[in-house]
Amino acid sequence: AKVTLHLHPMPPGKESGPSVSSPYSYIRFSFKQGGHSELRSRGVGGIVGIERKLEQQSKQTDDNINKAFKDLDALMEKAKEMVEIADKVASKLEEKKGSITEDETVMFKSYLLSMGIDNPVTRDTVGTGANYHNELAKELGKFLDAIIKDEGGMMALSDVYCRFNRARGMELVSPEDLVNASQQFEKLRIPLRLRRFESGVLVVQSISHSDEEVVISTKKAVSAVVCSVMVTFL
Repeated sequence: AKVTLHLHPMPPGKESGPSVSSPYSYIRFSFKQGGHSELRSRGVGGIVGIERKLEQQSKQTDDNINKAFKDLDALMEKAKEMVEIADKVASKLEEKKGSITEDETVMFKSYLLSMGIDNPVTRDTVGTGANYHNELAKELGKFLDAIIKDEGGMMALSDVYCRFNRARGMELVSPEDLVNASQQFEKLRIPLRLRRFESGVLVVQSISHSDEEVVISTKKAVSAVVCSVMVTFL
């Protein structure tokens, strides 16, 4: 459908529009998916109304965005406070070790792990290159200190990647940067090391972790199970 709007002559004294003069005294609208009926019923006022509605929607969108950013800023401030509390609780756990049950310790640590990292290391704050990877290695070492003990002294690098990035929130680290940071452990005397097995699997391992001790403890556990089974049959 097509609708033609005929224009009145421009009143005297009124400034000209984008075009100083035009040979046409009408505007023609072409509708392919409806809308011509509404335009006919509302006339020029319908166009003004549409423009006003679009302007209101745009203003509402801007207001919503501003409100969202204010809420985000408030949330980030609260997150920093929660991380500080988490650090204090972690210190108290170390001081009270032995006076609370193992289940309570595990429960508290699970809460702390979900708190995240306050002020994570970024290239904007520490620069690029070797300095960035060194600072990232220090942050990673501190983050893994308690976690890797609970995991038996060793974690797959893929698991480290997931848990570290979850704690960093929006400041995600690439796999390449994580590998480069992990390679700095020994140089920075962080009690961790990056290890590659013959299969190609990469793990982060505690310096105190010993394969020989794991083999010995495994043999003892298997022997205990075998003895228990033999006693049961006897």
